[in-house]
Amino acid sequence: MSLVVFEEYSIAAAAAVLRLTPGAAKTRMHRARQRMKNALQGTQPAPISTTPVLEGERS
Repeated sequence: MSLVVFEEYSIAAAAAVLRLTPGAAKTRMHRARQRMKNALQGTQPAPISTTPVLEGERS
């Protein structure tokens, strides 16, 4: 998130630096923005699944 917000990288450029797909970087940005929004509003985020997911699998 800091690469996009503070360093003004595009999501695609930040994805390349972090060795992520652009889609994964976009998802992480969305989730980070949601966490920030919830923190500023004082609301509780939805619970995160505690079921372990192996790399390459989908939950």
